[in-house]
Amino acid sequence: MTPVNIQVFVDVIALLSGASPAQAVHLFDDSSTGSEALGTTGLVSSVLPGQLVRWTVTPLDVQTQVWIRGIAFGAAPPDAPPSPAGDPPVWSRRFEGYVPVEILPGAPHPYRLNLCFGAANGPVVAVEGPALRFVPPCADMAAVDGASRLL
Repeated sequence: MTPVNIQVFVDVIALLSGASPAQAVHLFDDSSTGSEALGTTGLVSSVLPGQLVRWTVTPLDVQTQVWIRGIAFGAAPPDAPPSPAGDPPVWSRRFEGYVPVEILPGAPHPYRLNLCFGAANGPVVAVEGPALRFVPPCADMAAVDGASRLL
């Protein structure tokens, strides 16, 4: 199963100028099962249980670094990667994780991205609205997929 890559583009100048995350943050993915609201903070990425999901940030301002400080699903506090000595700089890291196998089909599982920019202790912007959704493959595709495994 190929990973789903979620790319987060951040217009840092717009955020520093007071724009809302909805105006300055744009999310895209490469899900092969179709997603909704590409290019917005309301992106709903289609995923499968057990699939690897990777989040990567790209600042649209080449002078100001942006990175993911944490990702939170539901009411959970954001996960933040540890920062042991010798690790790469915080702005070069990406977040990744596996979709839980018990995810329910059809219902979106919203998450919050906490983006930090500038210095390591710079401002943090919460991006609310993106979600993952398990879209089960159609029965015909499952039958074809199962048949191809038998060959």
